[in-house]
Amino acid sequence: MRPETRKILTLSTLIVFFMSVKAVAQTDELRLRPSAGQTAGRIVRGTISSETPSEIRIQAGNKLESIKTDEVDTVSYGGMPPAYLEAEIREKNGDYAAAIDGFRRASTTTGLRPVVAQQVKYRYAEALANAAGQDSARTNEAITALQEFVRSFPTSRNAPAALEVLLNLVRSGDDPSKMDSVIADMSKIAGAQGRANLLKADLLVDRGQPDEALKLLDTARTQITKGSELEQSAQSIRIKAMVGKKSFTEAEKLARDLIAAADPNDYESLAPAYNALGDCLRAAGKPKDAMIAYLHTEILYDRASGEHARALAAITELWRVLEKPDRAEQSLSKLATTYPRSPWLKKAQGSGK
Repeated sequence: MRPETRKILTLSTLIVFFMSVKAVAQTDELRLRPSAGQTAGRIVRGTISSETPSEIRIQAGNKLESIKTDEVDTVSYGGMPPAYLEAEIREKNGDYAAAIDGFRRASTTTGLRPVVAQQVKYRYAEALANAAGQDSARTNEAITALQEFVRSFPTSRNAPAALEVLLNLVRSGDDPSKMDSVIADMSKIAGAQGRANLLKADLLVDRGQPDEALKLLDTARTQITKGSELEQSAQSIRIKAMVGKKSFTEAEKLARDLIAAADPNDYESLAPAYNALGDCLRAAGKPKDAMIAYLHTEILYDRASGEHARALAAITELWRVLEKPDRAEQSLSKLATTYPRSPWLKKAQGSGK
């Protein structure tokens, strides 16, 4: 038997097994983020009755709990369509075309609970956006799917996430008004103002307005839960703004404190933190130290695709500074192959001209 055939059969067997196990699970499950000093967060099992961008209400036995959305790490739903479960596995194994088809088929399933139907439709739109990162022909399809999701489910837990994915798509273009429009739409969603302000602050830094960005970050402090993922994102953006102001010493300390405080497996926090440290060291005239920081993201945290692309672009540019053109071309080639639609590719290509 050829290795390729064996791999397909093994994957198919795993899919059938996984789906048969999950099919009997009708209970919803929330895994909360660990509190300070904990290695794992609390697990709440029951039936989710409603979701918004700010809270999830779940009936756990005789108790109805209201849990802040930014305290939740993962959400698992009972009663998911088999096509959805298959699509998840296909996606994890890199078969994105099959994953999109699976999410699409799942999105047409009738009789689903509202929270389940919303999750399925969001994952379909998100999968299209991921595909657009590799194939620009799917960009308009992805934009349409994301916009339709937000129009159909404006109070969904996933509405802010859908708008952030949409922002990443339009950010690869050259029209600032489209980016501002997406953020304006997010700011209208109850419970999403903090995230909208962070994204706006990030854009302001990129546009050379670090002082305005820092003011907006100060405003957002009261809108973000302490210790949440959003707070960590705010710190990374604050570091970028400090670099923009040339406050290198303060920025480096904040970056290193952020890295030291993060869980070693928290790639969503560590990737932007190491990139922020790299930005700081690079701007301070320490290219070799900056390279080490960016390599942490490039090697260890490739799951954070946006930050991974940013690290590859920075590494490409640093190899040129260090007069290693062959290595620069290798990094640029990897960036172009992995993230052909990334705005960081345009930046890396432009800096080489």
